Amino acid sequence: MTIKVEVKQDLDPTNPRKESEPLGRMYCWQSRHNLGDEKPKGYMPEDFLKEYTDENSLMLPLVLYDHSGITMRVGGDFACDPGGWDTSRIGWIVVTNETIEKEYGKGKDARGKAEKYLRGEVEVYDQYLTGDVYGYVVTKTTVCKHCKETKEEVQDSCWGFYGRDVKENGMLDHIDKKYRKALEVAE
Repeated sequence: MTIKVEVKQDLDPTNPRKESEPLGRMYCWQSRHNLGDEKPKGYMPEDFLKEYTDENSLMLPLVLYDHSGITMRVGGDFACDPGGWDTSRIGWIVVTNETIEKEYGKGKDARGKAEKYLRGEVEVYDQYLTGDVYGYVVTKTTVCKHCKETKEEVQDSCWGFYGRDVKENGMLDHIDKKYRKALEVAE
């Protein structure tokens, strides 16, 4: 009998914007992809900016790189697109001051914490978009003494861990203790 622990790409991950209650709301205008939480109808991005101003919310610009796949980040350019041909601003992630106060209190510290959290939400969403989502499978293999037939049985599996590093993505916290060392090696 042998036990094998493998880390595999999650080929059918759940959209993190739909599986939890995010702090921010992603408003995206992009014709080729259905991105974020909402594509406001009847709004042009300029009109949207008039409604959500710095006085009543925290807004971070969303940028998409679209070339043989897509990747998203908060603001800035992508080093892989020096000419900017495949990069475009597609929207914003927004959280109201009211929500910031509920979650973090008042002041610059609260706003800074909210911004850090929003950046994290965009990072996780980007991992979803780029397929940087994994799971583990624990398999037991036995060989019949008589006929020498090999039989594999899945002992445990779990999916939906964002990022490949098992020390950071939560796999080590989730897997049964007896398989942890094997999981670290499997990485």
